[in-house]
Amino acid sequence: MPIETDKHGSWHTNCERADQFKDSKPEEFKTALQKLAELEDIRIQIKELRLIETDLCKDIYELMPKKEMDIGGVGRVTKSMGSSKKWDHESLWYTLAARAQDKRISKVDPETGEVIARESVEAATMRILKECSYVSYWRTGKLEEYGVDKDEYCETTWTKPGIRIQGIKE
Repeated sequence: MPIETDKHGSWHTNCERADQFKDSKPEEFKTALQKLAELEDIRIQIKELRLIETDLCKDIYELMPKKEMDIGGVGRVTKSMGSSKKWDHESLWYTLAARAQDKRISKVDPETGEVIARESVEAATMRILKECSYVSYWRTGKLEEYGVDKDEYCETTWTKPGIRIQGIKE
């Protein structure tokens, strides 16, 4: 529902429904206003605390020499940082398709050494694409085997550091 404004475009005045609420139940309207003001204040504080939490987690992440430690009086502290990748799928498909030309499997006569059958370019392309990819991610080890530098096709961004504290069981 869009915010209703008065004839001057101000949302600082009540809409008709709010005026009816105010007139019919003045004490409840006053309580609702107080609760709304408290809610807005709390949301501002939460936003500020989240910024502080983010900074503290970053600092702790950088200070901790190990991924996981048991710290007396605190508990088990584990640091972690996620990442996300943004792939250039289109370019990578074409690169692998071009490499398939040279990676076709040949069937050789064991007695003569003569090539008697050769995998089609299409079959080689599909085989290589299946080896290097799987629905939602690329198999970086396989890409390296084909001489593909994943950093040319993938942009890695790091999420904010996370810190988990588990109480020590006594």
